[in-house]
Amino acid sequence: MQSLLFYTKFNNSDTSDTNHELDHSVLSMLGVETPPGALYTGLYGASSSRKAFSFLDTMFKEEGQRCCAVTVDFDFDVYPLRYTGIKERTNSDDILISQSKVLNTLRLRPDLKSQIKAQWKTRMIEAGAPIKPELPQPITQIDLVDTFLIDYPNVELFIYQVMSPVGPLSVGSVYSKHPIELSPWFDIEGTVAFK
Repeated sequence: MQSLLFYTKFNNSDTSDTNHELDHSVLSMLGVETPPGALYTGLYGASSSRKAFSFLDTMFKEEGQRCCAVTVDFDFDVYPLRYTGIKERTNSDDILISQSKVLNTLRLRPDLKSQIKAQWKTRMIEAGAPIKPELPQPITQIDLVDTFLIDYPNVELFIYQVMSPVGPLSVGSVYSKHPIELSPWFDIEGTVAFK
């Protein structure tokens, strides 16, 4: 199981008939580009949530509403080695990140970070983009994420950092699965679902 965080607006006048619609990408809510091929892009981890929540809450208050974080669960195997993008092999030196369904650039070993960095740099050069920043640093060329994953065709969940108006945020882009559960953090009236 892997949880990502999304957000919705609400107010005290909501009723049981109120429909709260989640945006498929937290990044677009923050005014940041999102990978076009991803089905969902949510925040990964508590520190990223704290940064984004205050920003979104202020934005929603200007519209007379409040902000509610929503935990969205996806069915991913989070066994530690696979979770970091490393597939366990009989020989410990034989590690193939291309075999993994989950690629987490935030938790890769140094040698694997170097490999990712080189491949990201190649994609940026091909796209005519500036060479910096490079993965695993926070990125701004989010449109290149889908292109980068051509090297990793098995990846269904890609965890990385992006630069946002509130600083670096850790995010996860989901490519092939739909949520199995949505859990609002507050006891808000109505139903919560994606648009």
